Amino acid sequence: MATEVLGNIVADPNATPKKLTESLGVSKGAVSQHLANRLEKDNYNSDRGAHVTDGSTCSGLTNAARPT
Repeated sequence: MATEVLGNIVADPNATPKKLTESLGVSKGAVSQHLANRLEKDNYNSDRGAHVTDGSTCSGLTNAARPT
């Protein structure tokens, strides 16, 4: 599933979460989870659940493999 999510993003970098869920036939949560798992597997760390001022959440990514 993560490969399909990434493939859809590569094919359409401006794809919205709604468009991804519709094209893959899965929930927004499933898209988010598969994408987060794949990014972590590929040495990206995600700061899941970072709250923003409107009460929603967002994820920040950092490349763990990048030299400091």
